[in-house]
Amino acid sequence: SDIDTRRRAACELVKGLSTHYSAEVNGMFSSYVQGMMERYAVNPLENWKEKDCALYLVTALAPKQPLGAATGSTLVDIERFFASAILPELQSEDINAQPVLKADAIKFVTTFRVQLPKQVALTLMPHLARFLVSESNVVHSYAALCIEKMLIIKDDKQLRFNAHDLNPFLSNLLNNLFNALKLPESQENVYVMKCIMRVLSVAEVGPFAAICLDQLVAILSILYKNPTNPTFNHYLFEAIAALLRRSCERTPDMVGNFEAKLFPVFQDILTLDVVEFAPYVFQILAQLIDNHTPPLATTYLSLFPHLLTPILWQRSANVPALVRLLQSYLQRASFEIIQAKQLAPVLGVFDSLIKSKNTDHHGFFILNTV
Repeated sequence: SDIDTRRRAACELVKGLSTHYSAEVNGMFSSYVQGMMERYAVNPLENWKEKDCALYLVTALAPKQPLGAATGSTLVDIERFFASAILPELQSEDINAQPVLKADAIKFVTTFRVQLPKQVALTLMPHLARFLVSESNVVHSYAALCIEKMLIIKDDKQLRFNAHDLNPFLSNLLNNLFNALKLPESQENVYVMKCIMRVLSVAEVGPFAAICLDQLVAILSILYKNPTNPTFNHYLFEAIAALLRRSCERTPDMVGNFEAKLFPVFQDILTLDVVEFAPYVFQILAQLIDNHTPPLATTYLSLFPHLLTPILWQRSANVPALVRLLQSYLQRASFEIIQAKQLAPVLGVFDSLIKSKNTDHHGFFILNTV
């Protein structure tokens, strides 16, 4: 919007001035923030724009790290400002009241997430999960983004939040994430699907695996008929892959459930030649095969000859995924491949790939596996 554009321009001007006149600029704008918060406190309902502007200034003018998190603030004391201005917004029972301030508060947490102590952040997670079903598209998108960003914070190369940390509110978190995708204009919300992918990558999903799989397959069953959002589709398949990986780590027998749910949809995608989805299908099939012990089921063996069809390999987007899938077949069904005299066509694929500088390394992946 025009307002956001003018805000960004003003903030860039202030950042430029603070480079050379740091003490003067910081002192001036610190008093501006304090004054706006005081006017807001006099009449919160009428003067909410004062707080909106104050929060925007603090967030926008914070020095950033390369990954986007802020290193601190020269305008306010982060801990005190968080306790007085941010926490009350996040603890508000009405998740739909004053959505602009809710979005500002969530953006503040996202920006200063590295500075927040782990225990403080953990107390915020259930509140952020509540905002996933806010009527405001901006609020529930910000909430999803904030949770996702928190789950990738690392301390000494270790993720700050682990599966044990998520357990107390995991059920509600997953439920609200999938419900957010049913809200108006959010059926293909990239931030929500990326958050689902991240949660499934970290959490102990065992008790919720079947429900999550049903939800993801239901979404996929609709999308493959008319793919429109490549980024959303990417995170959807990443979520399926994460769920498969995390589920079968603890319960290898779960692979049968994934096959039962995914195979009918995958068959349609390959039959209808949905070009955008084919590479993802090949990668998930490879993951399923990797979770099997030999011998492979007839369903997989009957598919193998079709993977050697030249037209599939002529599409450059297919090559990495198909190579990955061939490697899985060679590792789990070598006896059957040799017995069916299919090793020669596999080597034919290798020969074709090494003739191009763009694909020669993929050819040697196959050869190494052979």
